[in-house]
Amino acid sequence: MGITGVADYYLVPARYIFAHNNGSPQVIEGEIRMTEPTPANLDIPSVLGWDILAQFRIVLDRRRGEVLLE
Repeated sequence: MGITGVADYYLVPARYIFAHNNGSPQVIEGEIRMTEPTPANLDIPSVLGWDILAQFRIVLDRRRGEVLLE
């Protein structure tokens, strides 16, 4: 289940690299669920899902337009 509702998906290997404030990298390896492109989902922007976000504390500052992952 995703933004556009229920869809078939494929597990795809993924590597995310985040830069800490001190410049050191953090690498997260895993899998993400990718759905087949359809006319209904082609215009939806890509977003980080809970599979990655669940590993962090999320701080959102809407006024400054910042999202901090701790």
